[in-house]
Amino acid sequence: MNWMIREILIAFLSGIFLSTVLGSVLFGCWRIFSPVLERHGFVRMNYGLLKLVLVSFLVPFSLIFLVLFYMDGVLFSSSPIMAKVSYTVSILWLFGVIMGCVRYVRLRCGIRKIICDASTVNNKLQKQMEEEKERLKILRKIRIKKSERIQIPIVCGVIRPIILFPANVELSNQEQKVALLHELIHIKHGDLFWKQLCNIAAVVHWFHPVMKGYINYVDQWSETYCDFSAYQTIQSKKIYFQVIFQIATKNTEVDTCLCNALYENRNHLEQRILRSKAIGKMNRVKGILCAGISLGILAIGTITVGAATMGYRELYLEIVDVTCEEHEVKGEDNPDTAKEYERKADKSIETEKIKYEKALDRTYAIPEHNIHSKIQYEFKKIKARKGEFIWIIFCYNTKKEKKIEEGDVLAGIIDEKGNQRYIKSVSRPSYHFEIKEKGEYTVFVRNVSGYTIEMAGTVALLNKEDLEK
Repeated sequence: MNWMIREILIAFLSGIFLSTVLGSVLFGCWRIFSPVLERHGFVRMNYGLLKLVLVSFLVPFSLIFLVLFYMDGVLFSSSPIMAKVSYTVSILWLFGVIMGCVRYVRLRCGIRKIICDASTVNNKLQKQMEEEKERLKILRKIRIKKSERIQIPIVCGVIRPIILFPANVELSNQEQKVALLHELIHIKHGDLFWKQLCNIAAVVHWFHPVMKGYINYVDQWSETYCDFSAYQTIQSKKIYFQVIFQIATKNTEVDTCLCNALYENRNHLEQRILRSKAIGKMNRVKGILCAGISLGILAIGTITVGAATMGYRELYLEIVDVTCEEHEVKGEDNPDTAKEYERKADKSIETEKIKYEKALDRTYAIPEHNIHSKIQYEFKKIKARKGEFIWIIFCYNTKKEKKIEEGDVLAGIIDEKGNQRYIKSVSRPSYHFEIKEKGEYTVFVRNVSGYTIEMAGTVALLNKEDLEK
């Protein structure tokens, strides 16, 4: 059970790490190409690519690819050192997650209290909201209230959205209309849903220094896209931003972690106004250019998934191989002189298959074969029951009269979970491995020396009576 918990834990941490890598690469690409998309008027595409980056932070595409194509029973195995490191890292990560969740709950409770204390609005404002909903073709039910706890209009709630207007601030009809239009467009775009995903990403990747800046960009571009849609609806940039600026001059800034507001602070509002002025007109040529950029970013993401998957696998198996500690297996007295060792199978090395020759029932002959340096040779799987024995006897020889030293060749069996039991062979080893769990077992021979070795041998499946004979 412990090994299963360790492997699940390592797989989970691997998924977070690989998602961090993919998200960071795509965010870096977005930072490079974003000004080009902005200049050519592709606000929606710019914001859409930011959403793609968010998905890459939350969905472990590389881990999914790794499990689907490279899961071999050994991938997330661990050595004692790696187990300690994974436990330590997971505790530190969990501590950060708990702190992030506490902050989120506090903000959530604050928003909930504002909603609970809010009062109903007059029929005029309610009617105005219904007219704007019809204008924007929004069919879902939206509540609207007034609160004394806020200074500017905000919208919150993913499933049951609610627009809150300040109760202590008088807004003109035009200001109310623009504010309603702005908040309703946020609901239409689903910005509150993406904001919640940003909060989840911030909690999961709390250790990543890029996350704060990334979420800031998501906030800015959700507002920019909302502005873009709003002033196109009223067909006037000037009137739209004049109204927002009038509201901003008589109110303070607001924390928009869990909501969308008419504006966040005056610096952000200034950036939004300047960005709206910089946005150019779209045309077919620009569309082709920006579509090419978007496809390029997607291609980079795909390449990153493949490269991160293969690179991580090779690095992980190398670390396992270096840190893995082999240990002698203690058991009943064995007439063979060889000592048995146990460790996780190393799937990072090159392997080749060798077929058995026909022999007696439950006995398999291994033909004479050259086993080359640094290559592992594996034979057909043998089905064995608990209490049986897999008996191996190999004969080794070398060319040029080189002496085979202890440990030059490893010979043993690999179970279905990737556990490897083996002996360090010298010249003519003979050993029987007791089967402790029913399943299929692969007999292997691995040459760890620096030269080619000639080999032949026999493998047999024995029960206890056969062994006593």
